[in-house]
Amino acid sequence: MWTTSLLALVIVSIACLGGVFSGAFKDNTLQRIGMGVVAIGCCGRIWQLWLADASDGLVVLYAGIAIYAIGTASKVIVFHGRSRGWRVVLDVDRWLFDRKTAADRFDSRPHHHV
Repeated sequence: MWTTSLLALVIVSIACLGGVFSGAFKDNTLQRIGMGVVAIGCCGRIWQLWLADASDGLVVLYAGIAIYAIGTASKVIVFHGRSRGWRVVLDVDRWLFDRKTAADRFDSRPHHHV
């Protein structure tokens, strides 16, 4: 649980710092200040957990915040990448939405299970 807490806090601090310094995330000054404070708070908490060498029982909270941070960052990256024409984002979109099943791979006839 200790390593999960540390990993989640590192993810949150990196995502917040990325949001503070990125022009892709359209936020206002208070949001940037808030993300900076969260990043600093995560770094302080990481230091405390590191020194204590034990989890504080808030691993579910940290994991939830990390998942939220990853989801927000991915949404910003995809939106910004599509608007800028980033090749990797367009390739992933094409792979997800335009892929076809090879005609000779599967039987196209309807099957009735008894």
